[in-house]
Amino acid sequence: MDNKKLLLTLLRYVPITGALCCASDSLLSYYFIDAVWLGYVMRFAFLVAWVALAIYFRFCIFYMILVIYIIVCDLLNIIDYLWGIPVSSKGLFVLHCGLAGVTFISATIAHVRDKGKHKNNT
Repeated sequence: MDNKKLLLTLLRYVPITGALCCASDSLLSYYFIDAVWLGYVMRFAFLVAWVALAIYFRFCIFYMILVIYIIVCDLLNIIDYLWGIPVSSKGLFVLHCGLAGVTFISATIAHVRDKGKHKNNT
């Protein structure tokens, strides 16, 4: 496998894995299970490089929606950690679940639309 194929494969699965880690981190934090490694290691390690390369390769909106979800989730967690959001744990959990639901529905719609474009062009 050449380098370009490997890079494209990594770029394809990094946002999906990062979004799943973010959702898992939100779920585990509701039950007071500390899983910082699950959320932050995956997201921050590849996020900057992935965004730059995704813009270069002009990835579809499906992947960009997942990256935006990761960034918003991180910002929400950082704001809550530093200044504290005046919401209960259950309220914050509902906020994260709502954000995840809207993101994954939007990503699914974008993915289906993108697949329809490719089928029509072939």
